[in-house]
Parts: sequence; structure tokens; C-alpha cells
Amino acid sequence: MNRRHGGLSPADSAEILDFSANINPLGPPPWLRDLISREIEQLGRYPEPDAAGLCRTAAGVFGIEASQVVAGNGATELLYALCRAESRRSAIIPAPCYDDYFDAAAQAGITVRELPLKAEEGFVLDSDALAEAIEREAEPVLVILGAPNNPTGLLPPRESLIDLMRRFPGALFCMDESFLDFCDSGRTSYAVEGLVNCVVIKSLTKFYGIPGLRLGLLLGSPELCDRVRQELPAWSVNSLAQQVGKRALVDREYAEASRATTSRLRKALMQLLRGSGEFTVYPGEANFLLCRAQSRRMAEEIADRLARESIVVRRCEDIRGIDGRYLRFAVRPEAELARLAAGLDNERQHSSRPAPNRRGAVLMIQGTSSNAGKSLLTAALCRIMTRRGLKVAPFKAQNMALNSSVTPLGGEIGRAQALQAAACGIEPDVRMNPVLLKPSSDTASQIIELGRPIGRYSAADYYQFKSRLWSSVTESLDSLREEYELVIIEGAGSPGEVNLRRGDIVNMAVALYARAPVLLVGDIDRGGIFASFVGTLEVLPEDERSLIAGFLVNKFRGDPSLLSEAYDYMLMRTGKPVLGTIPYHRDHGLPEEDSVSFKESLKESRNGTGEESAGDANLTIAFIDLPHISNFTDLDPLRGIPGLTLVPILPDTNEDRLLQADACIIPGSKAVVQDLVYLESTGIAERVKRYAAERRGLLLGICGGLQLLGTRIDDPRGVESNLASKEALAILPYATALAETKQTRLRQAFLEGSSEPQQGYEIHHGLSDWGDLPVLLRSPEGDTLGVRSETEPVWATYLHGILENPLFLRRFLDEASRLRGKPPFGELPLYDLNRRIDRFADQVEAAVDLERITALIEQQG
Repeated sequence: MNRRHGGLSPADSAEILDFSANINPLGPPPWLRDLISREIEQLGRYPEPDAAGLCRTAAGVFGIEASQVVAGNGATELLYALCRAESRRSAIIPAPCYDDYFDAAAQAGITVRELPLKAEEGFVLDSDALAEAIEREAEPVLVILGAPNNPTGLLPPRESLIDLMRRFPGALFCMDESFLDFCDSGRTSYAVEGLVNCVVIKSLTKFYGIPGLRLGLLLGSPELCDRVRQELPAWSVNSLAQQVGKRALVDREYAEASRATTSRLRKALMQLLRGSGEFTVYPGEANFLLCRAQSRRMAEEIADRLARESIVVRRCEDIRGIDGRYLRFAVRPEAELARLAAGLDNERQHSSRPAPNRRGAVLMIQGTSSNAGKSLLTAALCRIMTRRGLKVAPFKAQNMALNSSVTPLGGEIGRAQALQAAACGIEPDVRMNPVLLKPSSDTASQIIELGRPIGRYSAADYYQFKSRLWSSVTESLDSLREEYELVIIEGAGSPGEVNLRRGDIVNMAVALYARAPVLLVGDIDRGGIFASFVGTLEVLPEDERSLIAGFLVNKFRGDPSLLSEAYDYMLMRTGKPVLGTIPYHRDHGLPEEDSVSFKESLKESRNGTGEESAGDANLTIAFIDLPHISNFTDLDPLRGIPGLTLVPILPDTNEDRLLQADACIIPGSKAVVQDLVYLESTGIAERVKRYAAERRGLLLGICGGLQLLGTRIDDPRGVESNLASKEALAILPYATALAETKQTRLRQAFLEGSSEPQQGYEIHHGLSDWGDLPVLLRSPEGDTLGVRSETEPVWATYLHGILENPLFLRRFLDEASRLRGKPPFGELPLYDLNRRIDRFADQVEAAVDLERITALIEQQG
């Protein structure tokens, strides 16, 4: 750390929180990395002399001529150049102040008169005292003032100073506006007054968060600027800094956001420091606050105590005009303020306030793309950390999926979060997925908030709800963190989708809110994974990029040692390590997040040809691949059963593939009427009707599939479509009406002729009129949850998850076998989801650097 000025050096630990340097708490503008990357090719040329283009941009911003602007390598360089350029013999400097005011004047041979700012008067500048000091000087004097002052953060009285400038035209007033842009009020630069005896110095370094780049401006008369320019090298400002300066000066959006954020955080810091009971806090307007402890020893003890917590503050014993009782605290982001609060409260040495509540730690899994494996890796980490004794919960702020599940209280959440809850050994909860989007067309989705549908909206309309939904997201996450020791958060798609960043409520917005370390997952089986890692980081602004803790390479086939050179490159290129190489798992047997992954897993068993690898399969079960297929995980219990083959039916599938199947399943649908139109237009509807009429095999409709099997679907309120009514397949004699109220609940049912309860869940808008059809499944309360045909081998049920029940699965397969003249199906493996989770978690645990991942969790305290 630079004890004289504050601020850490690159050699200091990244874990240290720096409250000593007064840099914008927002960090650099989000466009900084993109601009620097674009301008790297300019490094092979000399910069523009005297930064002429930057000076023209600054002149336009401040309404002056380009000849009135000088650019420098930081405000301090310009301060020293100004003092050298001036022939003045004396200077007046109110103190306390930035010590380089004194040093710059002394190095130029200028005699300095210190004008004390009195602590008992709140360090407020006395204009009359300054006027008297100027009058006492025999020579034209240089006056150097901070506007606002550093370290007090106070603004001098503007009108009085302007009067003094006019009253003493022979004096030169240097106004240091390095922190002026942070102020809530009085932000107008003195440069606009047009006074030839006023020169302004501005720091872009501090306001734009670029201390490693450095950039400052001096604004004054053309004659003065020309003299200052002669004191500087022609290439004082490098080409990158020049381009950054030109962009920064016209970025009004970032400037306003910086002021608003600084104002809010400054108030929070002031409340925190005053509430500690250890300080007198001076109400500055900059991005820092000056505090006075009761004694020098107390100030030293506080600073040392914070240092033990890896928190650095500015000790002020070397600042002229104040003593060792003073400390200066920079305004920093909320998460750092929370750590400061804990540090001030440490060991409860000086405070009677109750200790802050400890919130659970967080870890976030994001991906370079959809289908990178985020959901299953999150589930695996949930199980791994649960087995290590932590109380863990999953969380995904917003999920877009047709695969959903029902909580014990009847709320609807993403199926992936239900799986992750099972991995944690807990019941699913709507807080784990506060926002669920279920697409009902290419342009609209049903929005489910905290388990309940709130309407069907287009993508454009959805953005109107984001502020409301963000509250549900943050409240749910906060609530889970109060209850659990660790919350493992899953992102969605990729944080690199720049077109979605402004409305983000699921990726980096959540990571920033929770200050969550992020593991970035990529699918190496797709190719281009390392470019995807680097590219994702390149489009992230610095505050988001800093949260990426490392990479996970997923779905790798081969020897991981072959990737060592690539991993070395990644560490060199990004500064972030690869923390795991997870092998490709063909047979994990876990429910997939989306239908793409599910269908790809089916292809793995077919020699890459689309045909079964085992021609003597005991049973072949076809399923209709609907465009809006929903809860396709109903088919999961059939996967991996020896002797059983699943075949998706698409428009280009040979008709014999369906007609020769032993059974056919029509799964759920989120847009039943649209999928019915699809079946008719592709000819699949006629094939299904023929399959049933010719008794080719057992036909099973689940939920939306049940509704498709009926005679008619009515949707008068436009719940799922714009068609008020549509004739269905008419295989079973019942009609369905789609109601606005959605049924979402766990259910028990008894299979016809059995007293053994079957488990499942309902998620549907439809109400079906069963007539006199034989009951296949009935609830203990007497509700009909499934029916069968009296004449054809056709079953239908509203219960998702019904095939997970061994009794129902056995009867389904035996009936399919009987209809085709085959013997009863052989022994069925137990569908043990818990065992499958354990097996997959074992494989992931062996493939990742768990020690370093655990450290990311433990370092959160």
C-alpha cells in the first residue's frame, strides 16, 4: 500500500478490501475493456502529441477552446507542471489538504503559507481569512484549493471564492476538482466562469475508476495552458488513456449512475461510521469520509483491527493540518461495507450493537451457453456439499423451461430445481425458482411467480414485469440465505448475451447482488470451449468479470492431461484457473433440464444412425415429439431399462416406426391446441389414430397428451391459444375445457384393481368431462385422475411422474407385451433417483478441484 496517498499496489493481495483509495465504487465504465481491446493495435504507433483529440473533446464538454485544455498522466503530474510553469514566489494553501500541493510548490521554489482550516469550525474555509492572507503577500500569489477538499470532502464557498478571484486579479487560483464529479451539489466547474486567473485541475483517474491507466486535465487560459504544456513531454498521455478519456467525457449515463450510487453508499457509510460510536464523522460530499477518533491510540487500534480483517483504511498522521486521530474511509460497494461493518464490530471491543446476522454463503454456476450442463453440475455440487455436512439449498432466479415440478404446497417450479432440492435432501420450495417462464408459442410465455401463474405475455411485455420480479428474486434468495448455510445458484443461458444484459435478473445481476463467486461451465463436446471462456469474460464489465472464480470443462471425452497446455493458456490469458475437467456421462440417468439434452441422450444408444443398436429389443416404445413438449421427464423411468428402446416420432420418421412400436406415449404439452394443429399438418395425427384403431399397441396420453386424445379442446378465454375451440383426435370420448385457474398439486392415486398408492403431480389448466369411461386412476378423495378406453388399448392420465411408480410401470409394460403377444417384461431395475444423484456426484467430485471450490465458500465467513 502507498501509505502517503492510499491505494493498493498490484503486489497486494486481491483479498484485501481497500478503503484507502478514493476510486469510483462502481469501478470502470462497462465499455472500458471493449474499447481497450479495440485500440490495442494502436500500441504499435506513437500517441497523438499533446493528446490533441482528447483536448478537443474536453473543450466541447466544458464549452471552452481546445487551447484552454492540457491533458496529463494524472492530475498530480499537471499540478507539478503548473507550479513549474508559474513564476510566482509564494503560495497559500489551506490545510488539511492533499500533501502534494505543498510538495509541488516546494519543488518549484515557491514559498508556501499554510492557512489552517480549524477542526472546531468543521474545517470550513473562511473566505475572509483567505482574503487577509492574500493581502499580506507582497508578490502575486498562487492559491491552491480542493473543490472538494481532500481529506475532508467539503466544498469551499463558491460565490465567495469567485468574488475573491475578481477582487484579486493578480492572484492565480488553482481549483483541484478531482472529486467534484462525485458531489451531489455544486458540480459546476470553475472553468466555466471564464476568469483568466482561475485554473482548474480535474482527475479522470478517480471518477472513471482507472488508477492504473491515469488521466488528468488542466483547464485555464490559453497562455497558461501553453506554459504548462511546455513542462510536459509530448507523449505524456498514452494512446489507450487518450481514447478512454474521449469516451469517458461524453458518457453521461455512467456519470449519473456514479453520482447516484456514490450518494447512496456515502449515506450508508456515514450511518455505519456514526453508528459504531467510535468516530466524529465530517459530512463531506465526495466519495470518502473523514473521521476523528477520541485519541491517536484509538485510531491506531481501529486501523490495526481492520487490517487484521484484511481491510485497509487511510491513516492521516502524515497529512498536514490534522494528526493521528484521523482516519479516512473511501465509499465502497455494499458488500464491502458489510465487511467493514463486521470489522468495526469485531470482538465487540467498542460497540454495544448486536452482531450482524450471518447469512449463508453462495456459489454460482453459470455457462458459456445453454445446455452446457449447469443444472446437473449444480445438482452434483448440492449433493457433494450436503454430504460434507452443510445445510444446502439450490436457487435459480428465472428458469425458462417446459419441464416443471410441483412443491408440497402446490407451487410450480422448474424441474431442475426440484432435482437439485432432492440432491440437498430437502423438499422443493418456490423460493428456489421464484420466476418460471413456460413458453406457449415462439413469442409468448406463461409467467409463474413464486409458484403461481400471473399471466401469458409476449417477450416485450415481460420486460415490464422485471422490476417487480426482481423483488421476488432478491427476497427469495435472501430468505434462503437466512435459512441455509450455503445456497448454490444456477444461471441461465450465458452471461455473455449482451442483448439481454440490461434486463438481466438471473445471471450476473444475481451474482453482483449476492457477491457470489462464479464457476463458468463450458461444453467441450461442442468445440470452441476455450474461445467461449475467453469471449465470455471479454464482454463482461469489470465488476462482473471479477466474480468469475474459475472454469469447469464439461463433457470431456479422453485423457484430461491432454488439456494441460490449454489450461496454462487460460490462466495466462485470463488470470483464472480451470477447476475441473468433468467427463462425458452417457448414462447418468438424471432428469434433463431441457428436451435438447434429453433427445441427445437418446441418440447415444443408437450408433449415431437413428436406429436401435439392439435389434432384438424386448419392447419398443414410441413417443410423439411435440413442438411444445412439456415434462418430458415423465419418460425418464424408461431410459436405461435393458431390452427397452425409446423412439421419438417426428414428421420425417418412417410410419412403420410408430405402427411397429409396442407402445406409444403422447407426453405433456404447454400449448395443446398448437401442438394439435402441428400433428394434423404433419400427418402424425392420422398415424396415431390408425395406431389406436388397429390396436397396434398400448397408447398412453399424459396430461396434454390426455387432452389430445379427447374429442375437443375448448379455450374460450385464450389461456393457451387464440382458437376458442378445436376438434381433437377423438380417440377417447371426452372433451376438455382450459380454465384460467391452474391445477398444481401433488397427488396420490390408486391404480385400477390395486390398493397400493401411486404418486404423481398435476400441472394443467384443463378440466375434462370423463363421462362413463372406466377409471384407471382414482385419488383417495374419489377424483378421477386417469381413464382407459372400453374398446381400444388406450390409457390417459393427468398425473406426471406416474411411470416412476414400479406398479404402474410394470402394468404398463406387461400390457404392452400382452397386446403384442410377448411374454411379460423381465425384471425392472429400481428407478432410484437418490442413487443416481449419488453416482453422478461421485463422478463430479473426483473430477473437480474441490479444495479450491470449498475455499471459495469458506472465505465468505
